[in-house]
Amino acid sequence: MNTTSTKWVKLDKFCEETGFTRKSVYALIRNGRWMVAKHFTIRNRRYFINIVEYERWVERG
Repeated sequence: MNTTSTKWVKLDKFCEETGFTRKSVYALIRNGRWMVAKHFTIRNRRYFINIVEYERWVERG
């Protein structure tokens, strides 16, 4: 997915590119599987996902 040098993408773009739903991303956050400032961050009430850390998370299983 990381075809450019972009590290952070908005949640909607992330969902569009990966097939994850907003609800499934919120569940990962709520259940503590994704860490703030590592896998995601919130700025101006918008969620941003770290693509680099997402890919590492997928590879580690």
